[in-house]
Amino acid sequence: MNDDKMSKIDAAIAASQARKAQKKGTPVSDVSMEAPRRKRLTEEERAARDEQRASEKARRTQARLEKKAQRARDREAARAAHPAHMVKVEKARAKLPVMSEGLTKSYDALTSGFSPADIDILCKHLALHVRASRTQAALKSELTVGQTVLITGGDLRYRGMTGTVSEARTIRCFVNIPSREKPVYLFISEVTPVNEVQTLSQDGENEEAAVG
Repeated sequence: MNDDKMSKIDAAIAASQARKAQKKGTPVSDVSMEAPRRKRLTEEERAARDEQRASEKARRTQARLEKKAQRARDREAARAAHPAHMVKVEKARAKLPVMSEGLTKSYDALTSGFSPADIDILCKHLALHVRASRTQAALKSELTVGQTVLITGGDLRYRGMTGTVSEARTIRCFVNIPSREKPVYLFISEVTPVNEVQTLSQDGENEEAAVG
């Protein structure tokens, strides 16, 4: 904005003040109609002023860019430290049952000594082994409808819960759990009758008492 424009603005302000004073009954002669003149800058002063304004604008722009770059670096560091997919993996790991000390040592040896492809193959063989073992154990067990059982295998969400057998088949059964609307489908070997659990518990207490 140059000096001529500023003078026009000042004159308009003075005229407005004069009109307001006239409305209030103040004589027009008491209000200066002459706008205060701004000091006219020399060429050197205008150049210095423009240089200062440009420098300040460049400083603000640089500060804004640096702040934006820092935010981008922080986001990248956060993603590197906690990848989204690995967060899901860690949540799934936290839901797994705790392994014994001996099983932990075997797990560590397997996971550090074999490739992921080899471990994947081993998992398939182990899954089949578990299924075969449960099937054989189920063939040797018998359940009756209405029997109260403790869930010891299958889905981790239901392990440790007590339910009632609603249907018993050759190797599988359905168990009603009070907190669930639909019955849980399990291998017969994945449940233990409550009376057997109590017997095992009492036998363990008796053995401890005898040793003591």
